[in-house]
Order: sequence, then structure tokens, then C-alpha cells
Amino acid sequence: MANYTMAKKNLSLKPWLENGKASLASKYQQLQEMKTTYQEKQRKLEIHLQKWNLQAAVTHVETELNGAEAESEAQVERFLEGTVSLNSFLETFQSSRKVVHLRKCQLEKLQEAFLRDRRIQHPLQARLNMTRVCRAPVSQHLAAPRAYRLTPAFLIPSENVAPFPLLSAPPYRILPPLGTQADQYQVSQPRTRSLNLPHRLVAYIPLLSPKPYKSNYADKRYQLPHQ
Repeated sequence: MANYTMAKKNLSLKPWLENGKASLASKYQQLQEMKTTYQEKQRKLEIHLQKWNLQAAVTHVETELNGAEAESEAQVERFLEGTVSLNSFLETFQSSRKVVHLRKCQLEKLQEAFLRDRRIQHPLQARLNMTRVCRAPVSQHLAAPRAYRLTPAFLIPSENVAPFPLLSAPPYRILPPLGTQADQYQVSQPRTRSLNLPHRLVAYIPLLSPKPYKSNYADKRYQLPHQ
């Protein structure tokens, strides 16, 4: 009984569904016609924009100005030749000169608008280019910046530490560690190349000791003979 009632209700909705399909089909047809009309108008608009932009308008007015000036000069020549009466010359010459002045004013205004448009467009284009450069991702092939973890070096004169002169080791030689015997002391060969340190840091600072060194040889040398 429930299925019969549902089927009867669905059949009663069939005319409404058919009307909806027909209305939808007509709407699609209207949409297609409107799309075709829009594309045609867009094409005509692009043609007119290409034909009647500021540069084209300036060129067109320049051509008309040259033609009006040539026509006025031809009228003057005909009047000087005597082929045209004075009244007709004045009438035609005044109208031609009026056209010349109008075209000159139009040309000046168009040139000012064209230059103003170019001045406005150049900063905008520069800003767009700068924005693109700033937003561009950094290339992975670029080398990472080199960072030097250096410890600051302080040069202290030897006379400020010890009151007596100290012999400094020859440059570019490696000293042995503390506590080694004199016979085991071996000085390495001087390096042929200097250390490749950035900013020309000091490669070697002699080890300073406030305690002087006394040798037995010096004691024997300055010992008195009677002792």
C-alpha cells in the first residue's frame, strides 16, 4: 500500500518535472546565445581599442592637421594666382584656418594625455616588476653564504707582560707541546704557503711567560774564580 501511494505521488510529479526540463533547456539556449553575443562584442571592442587608442588618435589628428594646413596653403596660392575672388577666398580661408587651429589644440591635448599615461604606467610597471622579484623563490642552486666562526684575537706587546726582552719563535713554525725534552724537540719545516685565514688574522702569537728562564751555563760563566 505504501509503495502504491509513493508511485502514484511520483507519477503526479511527472508534468512538473517535464516542465522543469523544458525550462532548463530554454535557459541553456539563452545562455549560449548570450555567450555568442558577448564574444562578438568583445571582439569588436578589442578591434576598436586597437584602432582608437591614444597613439592611433594622435596619428589620426596629425594627418588631419597636415591636410588642413596643405589645403589652406593651396587656397593662398590660388588667391595669389588670381583664380579666386577675394570674398570666396576670405570665406574658405577662414574656415580652413579654423580647422587648423582646432586640430592643433586637439593634438596638443592628446599628446599631453599620452605622456601623462606613459608617466603613470612606468612607475606601476616598475612596482610590478619589483614585486615579482621580491616574491620570486630563492634558487636552490645558489651557494649558501659562508659564515666564519672566528674568535677575536688580541695582540699584547711582550714588554707589557714581562720586563725583559723575550725571544719570539720564528714565524710559521709549530712549537712542541709543553713538558717535552730538549732532545725530542723537533721543529717542523717552515711552511711554503701562509695560512689561508680570512681578514689576515695573526697566524702565530708567541707564548709569553712572566717567569724568566735561567740556564746553568750562565751561572758557570759568571761564577767567581775563587769559588
